[in-house]
Amino acid sequence: MKAKLKRTATFLALMGAVSTGSAYATEAWYGRVDAGYTVGGELDVDQADDAFDLEENWMFSGGLGYAFQNGFRLEGEISHRQNDLEENPPTLNEGEAEVMAGMVNLYYDFNRGARFEPYVGVGVGGAQVDANAVFNSFNDEFDTDDTVVAYQAMVGVAIGLSENLDLDIGYRYFVAPDLEYDGLQDGQSASYEADYEHQAVTLGLRWDFGGAAA
Repeated sequence: MKAKLKRTATFLALMGAVSTGSAYATEAWYGRVDAGYTVGGELDVDQADDAFDLEENWMFSGGLGYAFQNGFRLEGEISHRQNDLEENPPTLNEGEAEVMAGMVNLYYDFNRGARFEPYVGVGVGGAQVDANAVFNSFNDEFDTDDTVVAYQAMVGVAIGLSENLDLDIGYRYFVAPDLEYDGLQDGQSASYEADYEHQAVTLGLRWDFGGAAA
């Protein structure tokens, strides 16, 4: 997981390096909605022989925030993700993971006020990860939920469609670590530890409530 976080940080740095300055920007409240599609992810259970990969599925998020004149944006976000776990007997016989998250995100927009506005962002908040799995040849299982501190990184570009409306195309890397689940191991009560990771490409709309598009 540490290697994947390093790759994400490098990607964010490259996005910043290719930016070409910042245009004049106004301050404004905004709202956004996004749909995303899974391009990677896993539920890494310590007691399993291998990590459980997430199958592809849709995710949804919405946010309300404020864009500052200096190029930063601060927003609150809610999101929902739900993925089946990719069956791989006998390591994994069946399973599913569903995540509800509330996050606070900080973005920086490059070229604010231009037609094309690249951005980078990071977020922190809380996530409830409801997961179930039957694995190790049906010998082990859990079906419960846990709420933990979650993190995410975002990168993308906003394309101006009108004075107040932007099309947002992005990539999102979301992590909910240190999950703890109660279940059964060889028919006996057991505790499991897991890390959840989700990657998605996103497409959305961002509406500026005040004057020029932020």
